[in-house]
Amino acid sequence: MRRSLVILIAVLLVVIIGGGLYFWLHRGTVKSVLNPQTNSQASANTPTIAKNSNTSLPVEIKGDKTLDATVKLINGLSIHFTSLTKADSFATVTADTGKTFIIVFFEPMTGAEVLAASQTLPAEVKLQVGKNTYEASSVKVASTTVKNDRGYLKFIVPSSTAAASLVAGSNQIKLPL
Repeated sequence: MRRSLVILIAVLLVVIIGGGLYFWLHRGTVKSVLNPQTNSQASANTPTIAKNSNTSLPVEIKGDKTLDATVKLINGLSIHFTSLTKADSFATVTADTGKTFIIVFFEPMTGAEVLAASQTLPAEVKLQVGKNTYEASSVKVASTTVKNDRGYLKFIVPSSTAAASLVAGSNQIKLPL
Protein backbone atom coordinates (compact mmCIF):
# COMPACT_ATOMS: atom_id res chain seq x y z
CA MET A 1 0.00 0.00 0.00
CA ARG A 2 1.08 3.53 -0.53
CA ARG A 3 2.13 5.64 2.37
CA SER A 4 -0.63 8.24 1.75
CA LEU A 5 -3.31 5.54 1.92
CA VAL A 6 -1.92 4.19 5.21
CA ILE A 7 -1.86 7.71 6.67
CA LEU A 8 -5.46 8.33 5.53
CA ILE A 9 -6.69 5.08 7.11
CA ALA A 10 -4.81 5.83 10.35
CA VAL A 11 -6.32 9.34 10.57
CA LEU A 12 -9.83 7.98 9.94
CA LEU A 13 -9.40 5.34 12.66
CA VAL A 14 -8.16 7.95 15.14
CA VAL A 15 -11.15 10.22 14.36
CA ILE A 16 -13.68 7.38 14.65
CA ILE A 17 -12.20 5.96 17.86
CA GLY A 18 -11.72 9.43 19.34
CA GLY A 19 -15.29 10.47 18.51
CA GLY A 20 -16.69 7.26 19.96
CA LEU A 21 -14.62 7.69 23.13
CA TYR A 22 -15.73 11.33 23.47
CA PHE A 23 -19.46 10.40 23.17
CA TRP A 24 -18.99 7.48 25.56
CA LEU A 25 -17.41 9.69 28.21
CA HIS A 26 -19.97 12.49 27.75
CA ARG A 27 -23.03 10.33 27.13
CA GLY A 28 -24.95 11.87 30.03
CA THR A 29 -24.69 15.40 28.66
CA VAL A 30 -24.97 14.77 24.91
CA LYS A 31 -28.51 15.28 23.59
CA SER A 32 -29.80 12.53 21.40
CA VAL A 33 -30.30 13.72 17.85
CA LEU A 34 -32.52 10.88 16.69
CA ASN A 35 -34.82 10.36 19.68
CA PRO A 36 -36.30 13.35 21.49
CA GLN A 37 -37.65 11.04 24.21
CA THR A 38 -34.73 10.22 26.49
CA ASN A 39 -34.99 7.75 29.34
CA SER A 40 -35.42 10.54 31.88
CA GLN A 41 -38.56 11.72 30.03
CA ALA A 42 -40.05 8.32 29.17
CA SER A 43 -43.02 6.99 31.04
CA ALA A 44 -42.54 3.88 33.12
CA ASN A 45 -43.69 0.63 31.55
CA THR A 46 -45.79 -0.99 34.22
CA PRO A 47 -48.21 -3.35 32.48
CA THR A 48 -51.43 -4.16 34.24
CA ILE A 49 -53.62 -7.09 33.35
CA ALA A 50 -57.24 -6.11 33.64
CA LYS A 51 -60.02 -8.66 33.59
CA ASN A 52 -62.24 -8.37 30.53
CA SER A 53 -65.50 -6.98 31.86
CA ASN A 54 -67.16 -6.68 28.44
CA THR A 55 -69.00 -9.99 28.24
CA SER A 56 -71.90 -8.81 26.14
CA LEU A 57 -72.24 -8.71 22.39
CA PRO A 58 -73.78 -5.45 21.15
CA VAL A 59 -76.61 -7.20 19.29
CA GLU A 60 -78.24 -10.56 19.89
CA ILE A 61 -77.15 -13.12 17.32
CA LYS A 62 -80.16 -14.66 15.64
CA GLY A 63 -81.60 -15.63 12.30
CA ASP A 64 -84.32 -13.84 10.37
CA LYS A 65 -86.97 -16.54 10.92
CA THR A 66 -88.21 -17.61 14.34
CA LEU A 67 -88.00 -21.25 15.34
CA ASP A 68 -89.09 -22.59 18.71
CA ALA A 69 -88.15 -26.23 19.12
CA THR A 70 -86.31 -28.30 21.69
CA VAL A 71 -84.69 -31.67 21.07
CA LYS A 72 -83.13 -34.08 23.52
CA LEU A 73 -79.93 -35.74 22.36
CA ILE A 74 -78.72 -39.26 23.16
CA ASN A 75 -76.49 -38.01 25.99
CA GLY A 76 -79.52 -36.37 27.66
CA LEU A 77 -78.61 -32.83 26.62
CA SER A 78 -81.50 -30.58 25.55
CA ILE A 79 -80.94 -28.15 22.67
CA HIS A 80 -83.38 -25.27 22.22
CA PHE A 81 -83.41 -23.99 18.63
CA THR A 82 -84.51 -20.35 18.47
CA SER A 83 -84.14 -19.09 14.90
CA LEU A 84 -82.76 -19.79 11.46
CA THR A 85 -81.65 -18.02 8.34
CA LYS A 86 -81.00 -18.97 4.73
CA ALA A 87 -78.08 -17.01 3.26
CA ASP A 88 -75.53 -17.10 0.45
CA SER A 89 -72.78 -15.81 2.75
CA PHE A 90 -72.21 -16.16 6.46
CA ALA A 91 -69.27 -15.20 8.70
CA THR A 92 -67.19 -13.95 5.75
CA VAL A 93 -67.67 -17.23 3.85
CA THR A 94 -69.59 -17.26 0.57
CA ALA A 95 -71.36 -20.39 -0.63
CA ASP A 96 -70.27 -22.03 -3.86
CA THR A 97 -72.31 -21.52 -7.03
CA GLY A 98 -75.60 -23.39 -6.81
CA LYS A 99 -75.29 -23.76 -3.01
CA THR A 100 -76.64 -21.82 -0.05
CA PHE A 101 -76.28 -21.92 3.73
CA ILE A 102 -79.01 -22.80 6.19
CA ILE A 103 -77.93 -21.65 9.64
CA VAL A 104 -79.95 -22.85 12.63
CA PHE A 105 -79.30 -20.94 15.88
CA PHE A 106 -79.71 -22.39 19.37
CA GLU A 107 -79.54 -21.13 22.96
CA PRO A 108 -76.19 -20.83 24.77
CA MET A 109 -75.20 -23.49 27.28
CA THR A 110 -73.37 -23.75 30.57
CA GLY A 111 -69.70 -24.71 30.69
CA ALA A 112 -70.28 -28.45 31.25
CA GLU A 113 -72.89 -28.62 28.50
CA VAL A 114 -70.64 -26.89 25.94
CA LEU A 115 -68.16 -29.76 25.79
CA ALA A 116 -70.88 -32.41 25.60
CA ALA A 117 -72.75 -30.49 22.89
CA SER A 118 -69.67 -29.86 20.76
CA GLN A 119 -68.96 -33.60 20.75
CA THR A 120 -72.54 -34.74 20.14
CA LEU A 121 -74.18 -32.14 17.88
CA PRO A 122 -72.25 -32.71 14.64
CA ALA A 123 -72.94 -36.45 14.72
CA GLU A 124 -76.56 -36.39 15.88
CA VAL A 125 -78.23 -33.37 14.28
CA LYS A 126 -78.63 -33.47 10.50
CA LEU A 127 -80.64 -31.57 7.89
CA GLN A 128 -82.98 -33.49 5.64
CA VAL A 129 -83.93 -32.03 2.26
CA GLY A 130 -86.22 -34.40 0.38
CA LYS A 131 -84.44 -37.76 0.39
CA ASN A 132 -81.00 -36.23 0.96
CA THR A 133 -79.42 -35.81 4.38
CA TYR A 134 -76.77 -33.14 5.05
CA GLU A 135 -74.37 -32.96 7.97
CA ALA A 136 -73.43 -29.63 9.54
CA SER A 137 -70.45 -28.06 7.78
CA SER A 138 -69.62 -26.04 10.89
CA VAL A 139 -70.84 -25.93 14.47
CA LYS A 140 -70.48 -23.23 17.10
CA VAL A 141 -71.55 -23.95 20.65
CA ALA A 142 -72.03 -20.72 22.61
CA SER A 143 -71.51 -20.39 26.34
CA THR A 144 -73.72 -18.45 28.74
CA THR A 145 -70.72 -16.35 29.81
CA VAL A 146 -71.20 -14.03 26.82
CA LYS A 147 -74.55 -12.27 26.79
CA ASN A 148 -76.47 -12.24 23.46
CA ASP A 149 -74.31 -15.00 21.94
CA ARG A 150 -75.90 -17.99 20.22
CA GLY A 151 -74.59 -21.29 18.96
CA TYR A 152 -75.35 -22.42 15.43
CA LEU A 153 -75.29 -25.31 13.01
CA LYS A 154 -74.41 -24.36 9.44
CA PHE A 155 -75.54 -26.62 6.60
CA ILE A 156 -74.61 -26.31 2.91
CA VAL A 157 -77.55 -27.22 0.67
CA PRO A 158 -78.58 -26.63 -2.96
CA SER A 159 -79.88 -23.11 -3.68
CA SER A 160 -83.19 -24.56 -4.87
CA THR A 161 -84.02 -25.88 -1.39
CA ALA A 162 -87.56 -24.83 -0.49
CA ALA A 163 -88.33 -27.21 2.38
CA ALA A 164 -86.09 -28.84 4.96
CA SER A 165 -86.30 -30.64 8.27
CA LEU A 166 -83.89 -30.80 11.16
CA VAL A 167 -83.42 -34.41 12.29
CA ALA A 168 -82.04 -35.23 15.74
CA GLY A 169 -82.46 -38.88 16.67
CA SER A 170 -86.18 -39.64 16.37
CA ASN A 171 -87.13 -35.93 16.46
CA GLN A 172 -87.91 -34.19 13.18
CA ILE A 173 -88.46 -30.42 13.09
CA LYS A 174 -89.83 -28.81 9.94
CA LEU A 175 -87.94 -25.59 9.23
CA PRO A 176 -89.79 -22.44 8.06
CA LEU A 177 -87.69 -21.55 5.01
